[in-house]
Amino acid sequence: MTTNELRNILSIGETIAVEFKQFEGEDLGELKDSSLSKLRSKKRFIPQGHSLLGNFTVLDNVRMPSRLSKTRASADSDTALLLERLGISHLASQFPAQLSGWEIRRAAIARGLCGNPAMLAADEPTSDLDYENAVKLMELLAEAARLGAAVLAATHEREKPAGCSRRLFMGSGLLKSE
Repeated sequence: MTTNELRNILSIGETIAVEFKQFEGEDLGELKDSSLSKLRSKKRFIPQGHSLLGNFTVLDNVRMPSRLSKTRASADSDTALLLERLGISHLASQFPAQLSGWEIRRAAIARGLCGNPAMLAADEPTSDLDYENAVKLMELLAEAARLGAAVLAATHEREKPAGCSRRLFMGSGLLKSE
């Protein structure tokens, strides 16, 4: 299994052909498209790199997944707090072209955390962040896990980040436990 295949499985983005077939008690292979869409709305992904939509403000980018999944009230209340905790609340009305790379990264992180997702996958979540912001991010991911989210963070770092209950390694197409 490649990292792209793992990411597609976790995002419930393609037909499941491996043993990972259940999420929140649902057999993913038996669900209709509408039910899969509803299930997808409970997960978030923090991609590596820049992923904001250029025609929307930071505020709209952060709230978008939650609004699309009809968890608007939760998104509206979470957004201001997340932007504040990530140090970018003053950028809420700015567009991505007006931001630095670090600011874009922090907005994408806020978008992933907004709306209290049931599952959160983060690809190299601390890349492009300075030490202080990396620590804040790991605290936010640990908090999401304490609130019940399944959190998967893919990283090249060898040490298990604070707040992580388990560390897995991927090599030769296999996902292995410590």
